[in-house]
Amino acid sequence: NQAPSISQVSDSPDPVKANAQITFTAQWNDADGDSVAFFVCKNNQSPTGGDCSGGAANRWCRNVTAVSSGTNAACSYTTQALDQGTSPNAYHAFVCDLNGCSVAKQGDGFLVDATPPVIRTFERDAGDVPPNWINNTTNTGATVSWSVLDSGGSNLKQIEIWRAKDANGDGVLQST
Repeated sequence: NQAPSISQVSDSPDPVKANAQITFTAQWNDADGDSVAFFVCKNNQSPTGGDCSGGAANRWCRNVTAVSSGTNAACSYTTQALDQGTSPNAYHAFVCDLNGCSVAKQGDGFLVDATPPVIRTFERDAGDVPPNWINNTTNTGATVSWSVLDSGGSNLKQIEIWRAKDANGDGVLQST
């Protein structure tokens, strides 16, 4: 009987916020067609006794339910604030059948970002006063600009600006 092997391991989402779930997935193979258990460990030492070497303190997650050959192995971990930082959290994936474990497959690491971005400035055209600065008929060329600082290291993906409802809350734009 041969040990199973992992061809690829990934994590998603990445980056992830603290107290959110991250899922690890592995593409694997077992030449004998055996089912496997899946372990994502903090070190590269082979799991023993149904857990990562060193126990729960060295484990991100595990799936000890038999994963059938031909399907991806997966498990999830709920991130903690203490996992946050500017360096990715290292992980090593293993699949194990009853006769042995694969060689460790190191992932790219995952980043936990618990620091929200900060809006440093938010400006609109000078001389306009609310609500006229958003009036579509009198100010069709309004300019809005902003500066955002993302010190959490999450590589800010997008910024959204939403137009609030009108002052009356009835969904009809007001003109003055």
